[in-house]
Amino acid sequence: MNVIHETPAERRKKAQEARILDAALAIVAEGGLDALSIKAIAERADYSPAALYRYFASKDELVAALAIRAVRTLGEALAEVDACAPPLSRVTWLARRFVDFAHEDAARFGLIHVLLAEPRVLVDEPKLVGEVLAAVMEVLAPLATALAEAAERRQLAPGDASERALLLATSLLGLLLLRKQASRLPRALELDDLARKQVETMLRGFGAPERALATIAWRV
Repeated sequence: MNVIHETPAERRKKAQEARILDAALAIVAEGGLDALSIKAIAERADYSPAALYRYFASKDELVAALAIRAVRTLGEALAEVDACAPPLSRVTWLARRFVDFAHEDAARFGLIHVLLAEPRVLVDEPKLVGEVLAAVMEVLAPLATALAEAAERRQLAPGDASERALLLATSLLGLLLLRKQASRLPRALELDDLARKQVETMLRGFGAPERALATIAWRV
C-alpha cells in the first residue's frame, strides 16, 4: 500500500484551511448564509481578506469546501452503522443515524439543508457543484448499497438504489426542518416517530412487505 507523506507546508496549508472553514461554519451557525462573506470570515479567523484568497480562490470555492466538509461529517456518522446488519435493518438504522445527526450537529445539518434545498443558487460554478453532489452521493453510498441488497434478496421491488437513497435522504431532510416547531409543540410534532413512519412508508413504496417491516427495530 502506498503511503502518502505530507510535507510540513502541506500540513500547515490544511490546518489553515480548516481554521478558515471553522470560522465560516461559526458564522453560518450564528447568522445563516446571509451573514457569510469573505470580510466576515477574515475577521473571524484573524486574516486579511487578501490572505484568504491564498487558500480559497472565491467565495463559491469556500462555500463548496464548507458543504463538502459538512456532508463528510454526516458520512462519518452514517459509517457508525453496522455494515454487516441485514439490509432492511441497515436502511432503517442509517435513516435513524441521519435523524440523530440533525440533533447532534445542528450547524452542519442546517448547512447541508440550505445548500441542497435553498432556492437561491449558492454555488454557481459547475465544477464545484459537481464536487458537492459527488460528496453527497458518496456519503449516501452505504444507504444505496443496503437498498440494493434488499432488492437482491427480494425484500424490495427492483429499482434504482442510488435514486432511492437520495429520495429517502431528502424526504427526511424536509421533515427535519420542523425541528424548531417541534421544540415548541412537542406533543403535536414527535419528529422521531414521524421519521420512523416516513421511512416505513417509503420502504412500502419500494415494495417492502409488512411482515419484513414488522421485524425491524427503529433503534439498534
